[in-house]
Amino acid sequence: MYRRTKVKLWLLLLGMLLSLVFIKPGSCYTVSSSLRQGARDLDRDLGQLGRTLADMERDISSQEAVTTHLEKLDKTMNHLGQAARQVRDGFAAFSERLPVILKDKALQQLARRRQAGAEADFEQRWTQLSALIAQLTQLKQAPETEQLAIIKACRQALGKLIVSQHNPLNVSNLPLKGVSWEDNSSPKIMLPALSVLPTAEDVASDPNTAFDSSIKKLAKELDYDPQKMYGWVKANIQYLPLFGSIKGAQRCFWDREGTDFDQAALLIELLRAAKIPARYVYGTMSLSSEAAAKWLGVDEPQAAQAILQRGGIPYQAGLIERVWVKAYLDNTWIEFDPAFKRVSWKNDTENNAAPSWMKLVDDEREPLQTALGISLPAVDSLKEGPPSLMIEPEEDDSTSTLAASITAREWEATKIPAEFQYWVKVELNTAQGTNSCSSRQLSMAQVLARPLSLLYLPIDTQEAKILEALTLQLADEVDAKSGKIGYMPGYLVKVRPHLLLGDEIIAKGEPVYLGTPQYLSVSFKSPLSSITPLKHLVTAGTCATLGLNMGGITLESLNSLEAEPASAGSLVQRLKNYVAELWNEELGLGVFKHTALAYHQQNGQLIRLLSQNNEVRAVPFMGEALVSQAAMVNYAFDIPVFFYYSGVNFDLQRNSFVITPLTDSSTAANQFLAQVGTYGSMLEHRVLEQIEDERLVNAEAVSAVKALMIAQRQDIPLFHITAENSDQIWPKLQLNQTILQDIEAAVSRGYEVTTSQREVKLNDWQGVGYVVWDTEADAGAYLINGGLAGSFAGTGGATTSITGSLPRSFWGKLIVIILILAVVLVLAAM
Repeated sequence: MYRRTKVKLWLLLLGMLLSLVFIKPGSCYTVSSSLRQGARDLDRDLGQLGRTLADMERDISSQEAVTTHLEKLDKTMNHLGQAARQVRDGFAAFSERLPVILKDKALQQLARRRQAGAEADFEQRWTQLSALIAQLTQLKQAPETEQLAIIKACRQALGKLIVSQHNPLNVSNLPLKGVSWEDNSSPKIMLPALSVLPTAEDVASDPNTAFDSSIKKLAKELDYDPQKMYGWVKANIQYLPLFGSIKGAQRCFWDREGTDFDQAALLIELLRAAKIPARYVYGTMSLSSEAAAKWLGVDEPQAAQAILQRGGIPYQAGLIERVWVKAYLDNTWIEFDPAFKRVSWKNDTENNAAPSWMKLVDDEREPLQTALGISLPAVDSLKEGPPSLMIEPEEDDSTSTLAASITAREWEATKIPAEFQYWVKVELNTAQGTNSCSSRQLSMAQVLARPLSLLYLPIDTQEAKILEALTLQLADEVDAKSGKIGYMPGYLVKVRPHLLLGDEIIAKGEPVYLGTPQYLSVSFKSPLSSITPLKHLVTAGTCATLGLNMGGITLESLNSLEAEPASAGSLVQRLKNYVAELWNEELGLGVFKHTALAYHQQNGQLIRLLSQNNEVRAVPFMGEALVSQAAMVNYAFDIPVFFYYSGVNFDLQRNSFVITPLTDSSTAANQFLAQVGTYGSMLEHRVLEQIEDERLVNAEAVSAVKALMIAQRQDIPLFHITAENSDQIWPKLQLNQTILQDIEAAVSRGYEVTTSQREVKLNDWQGVGYVVWDTEADAGAYLINGGLAGSFAGTGGATTSITGSLPRSFWGKLIVIILILAVVLVLAAM
């Protein structure tokens, strides 16, 4: 009996050993330990190589320094060789894992072809790098007159081997700025004369200006009475002192604010909802400077004239060009002017205390004043909300529908002519500059009423199956609460970009591999000027939504947008399925847009406070932010070998204002912008931390100013760099080469830069915040790693989760080992 039991125990031991042998290592473990780490090391060493080349170019006149740099080059090459071996081991390990992940033979064959292609591409680039290094090692033998040319050529060749995950700073177009128009003459056009009697077009709703049924509902509530409709617009919609059609009827209604074009569009939609024919009329009216001051809520007539002219509105010598409405009532055309009204500044009596987010912002005021050396007014001391312009009731019972006398009529139209509208153009380009998605031009009113989004979806069912298999197999081996779902080699999956307006696909792009960097370009055209295209760096496989601000967003508007049905629901659902339910329904494109608009709404409250404090009138003009999934990608040269989602990005590429000083102060605008930029950067991380979702419950966001405050707490030196002191500070900076290039470009233009000496760490984010300021042009930029003009939110503590970093097969092996040890101990005791 004893021998039989002992034999059984030995057989059990043998079975455990065999099971240990045949348990395959988890893919997440092998990829992360070899492929991912190799790619990280490779990227680090290529960055070191780039810095060494830059130092060699700077020190080319000193042969002794060049010799020292060449010695560093030998060490870097050794490290590169080790990293390359790790990448090759990772490729081999993942290749062995493919049959386990993909059961379908056809999918296996496709994946193996791509695997082989990625390995061949890697070897080709390694050969190119080796040739580049060999050229550098022979540098000492080259004549001194040729050494500089060799180094420059090597730097250029190295740049082609490395994927840039940084959006370079456009020093000629800083995001934060004040704008105005020197020449504010309106477009001159000739439109065909309309018939005297109404036509079908006079009662047709314009889908570009009205989006949902809320305006029709309001018309019904007003009993379809034209006088009530006119009175409602006049009493409830603030005048926005900018020229042209911007918001359209829908956002004018939601925001309770609009230009005279927008208010005319709203009144026309109300009238047409009642089957009343209505048209736009454009011309010249007489308007005294005193009446203009009452209209705009300022004390001095000169200030009123400045506000109108800076906003591009043709106004001079008591004459103003504007648009109004004519409606066909009782067999005659009656003219209405809903945009002209008297206003005054009043405190918001509905709020007896500052919003809670304002108090949080104020907590960081003191350290920021020290870090940036600027004066910041307190915001939590407010006993009431920020003051705002309130429409005054009419002083008499006059039923007149025109506030000023007409001196000339230039045109009439059933729709606003294109020349008087604002336009948004979007296109998607590769990192090399080639077009990846056909560009689309949309009216500003369309983009303000519907979310403009970017989605990447698998190109066909085969790709979808590969992505699903990778997601289910690999993500299942990672702790879901870490927020890092979707660990996978990007080179195995092809996706296609889709541009959407609401739930309508408006353009599709060329297929790219998951993790490929691309640029979403956004440009604006107004009736008076065009604006340099803005570039957002995006990663193939993420989703993003654009949030625009033209004039201001009220809390009521934000609530109205929240009530709208989720846009692109079916596509978001498909995307959600492909990435293992990374985002739930609520944290999809709709929430991304809501986050961008929440920032604009909260920033608008600060702007009112700061404009009062600095005695300026500031009108937000073309604020633009992209909120997107943040994807972390490790590249082996330009091959996306490791892709996963890591949080949310907020990229504010434009935040401009029409600023009119109300006093003779020459520094009021500059001081206002510096305060708006600083508090605005603070809001960039605060607004991401307000997202309510279990995936981001431990999220902590970082912005430019927060990174500077972290450096201050960690006793990392902060530097204020100018053209005068840059030579002394430059050698002390220990920053990424791309960040240094941004700083160098800014300082060479005469700008001032504030940054920390080296990177800071916040949970699993590591990087730097830096502020660029053009004191002469009243413009600035608040930037973090990657060239984000905004912030990043990731899940806190993700890197500390032990169970989240090891695969289930690891724990299986560990359990088997423990059992084997237990059996051995039992056998030894017998």
